[in-house]
Amino acid sequence: EKTSSKEQKSLTKEKFTLRFLKSFDIFANLRSLVSPRKSGAFDIFDGIRTISMMWVVFGHVYNYQIVIGYSNIHDVFAPNGLIASFTGQVIIGGEFAVDTFFFLSGFLVTYSLAVRLEKLSFDLVLKVQNWVPMFYVHRIIRITPTYMFALFFYWKIGPLLGSGPFWYLMNDENCNDYWWTNLLNINNLYPFQGGVAKQCFSVSWYLANDFQFYVISPIFIIPFVYKKKIGMLFCTIILLLSIAWTIIIVKEDNLSTFLGDGEPARKFQEMFYVAPHLRIPPYLIGMLSAMIWIYKKAHSPNFKVHKNIALILSGFAFFLLGVTCYGSYQGYQKQFCSGSDTTDCGSYPNVSQSTRIAYTSLSRPAWALGIAIITLLSANSQLFYPVNYFLCHEYWTIGARLSFGAYLVHPTVLCVLILTTVTPFHYSVYEISTDFISCLFLTFVFATILSLLVEKPMMNLEKKFLHSSS
Repeated sequence: EKTSSKEQKSLTKEKFTLRFLKSFDIFANLRSLVSPRKSGAFDIFDGIRTISMMWVVFGHVYNYQIVIGYSNIHDVFAPNGLIASFTGQVIIGGEFAVDTFFFLSGFLVTYSLAVRLEKLSFDLVLKVQNWVPMFYVHRIIRITPTYMFALFFYWKIGPLLGSGPFWYLMNDENCNDYWWTNLLNINNLYPFQGGVAKQCFSVSWYLANDFQFYVISPIFIIPFVYKKKIGMLFCTIILLLSIAWTIIIVKEDNLSTFLGDGEPARKFQEMFYVAPHLRIPPYLIGMLSAMIWIYKKAHSPNFKVHKNIALILSGFAFFLLGVTCYGSYQGYQKQFCSGSDTTDCGSYPNVSQSTRIAYTSLSRPAWALGIAIITLLSANSQLFYPVNYFLCHEYWTIGARLSFGAYLVHPTVLCVLILTTVTPFHYSVYEISTDFISCLFLTFVFATILSLLVEKPMMNLEKKFLHSSS
C-alpha cells in the first residue's frame, strides 16, 4: 500500500509537470493563435480592437517624431501644416482609440460576469467572498506577467538596443523610482502631478485605469443581476455624475483638450488625461451597453428595430464618431500658444469658451456612445451591411488576439526605430507612412513572440490549474 501510495504521488507529480510544460508549448500556442474563431454576436470587436491598435501606433509614430523634431516644421504645425488639415485630425484623434479600449473592457467584463452570476441564486451572488477573490486573481494572472515582462524589457533591455544623439530619451528614469506603482496598478494616481510624463512606461496609464475600473465593476454588476432595471439606472446615474464632474472641473480650472492651447492644454494633460474618475465614462458606457444587450436577450430576444431606424442609428453613430474625431479642426488653425498667453493662438480665436468646454468634456463619452450603437446594431444583425461585413471579417481575428501584446511592445519598437535616427525628420507623407508600416509590422511580430512565450502560457496555466481547482 505504501508503494502504491508513492507511485500515485509520483504519477500525480509527473502529470502536474507535464501539464505545466504543455502550457509553454510554442507550436500548440501558435495553433491556438491562428485557429478560426468561434463566430458570435460580437465578432465586430475583432475589427474594432485591431483598427484601434493600429490607430494607437500611427498616433505614437507622429508623437515620437515630434520629440526628435522636423526640419520642415512649418509643414507639420499650424497654421499651414499637417495639424491644420483634416488629415491631421486623424492623428490627433488617435486618443479616442484608448476610449474604445475602455468601452470594450467595460462591455466584456459586464457581459461575461453577469451571464455567469445569473446562473446562481442571488443569495450566492451576495456571498462575494466566494467569487470576488478569484475574479481579481483571474485579472492579475491574465495581465500582470505579460505586462511586467514587457515593462522590464523596455526598461532594462531596451536601452541596450540602440544608440545615437537622441537615444538618451530611451532611458526611462521614472522606472527607477516608480516601477512598483505599475506592479500595483496605481501609476495613474502616484505620482499624480505631471501626468504621463512622470510615470514609468508611459503607455501603462491605460492599464492602471482599466484595472481600477475592473476592481469596482462588481459594484455595478451585482445590482444588475438582482434587478436589471435598477442596475442600468445605477450605472447611468454614475455615468452622468462623472460627466457632470468633468464639465465642472474643465470649466473651473480652464482646461483644454486642444494641444495648441498652451498652459490650459498642459494642465489638462496633467490633471485629466490619466485621472480614473474622469476617464471612466467610456467604460461605464461599455458596461451599460452590455446590460442593455443582456436585458434585450432576456425579454425580447427576437426584437429588431425597423430597418429605416437601424439605418438612421448607424448614420447617427458615425456622425458621433466623425464629430468627435474632426470636431477639433477649427481649434488647430492658429499657431500653438506659448505658456499662459492665449492671445490669437491655439483654439481661442476660432472656438468659443462654451464649445471648448463641451468638446473637452463630452468628446470621449460621445465617441464611446457611437461605438456602443455600432456594437448593439451589429450584435442584432442590423448594422449597415458593408460596415458590418468589414468589421466582422475573420481577417481581424489574429490582430485582435495580439492587440494586448502589441500595446505593450510598441513603445520599445518605436524607440528603436525612431530614437536611433541621427538627424531631425523631414516630414512627408512617404516618410511617416513608411515609419508607420515598419513600426506596425514589427509591433505585431514582437507581439506574437510575447504572446507565444508569456501571454498564452499564463492563460493556459490559469485554465489548467486555477479553473480546475475552483
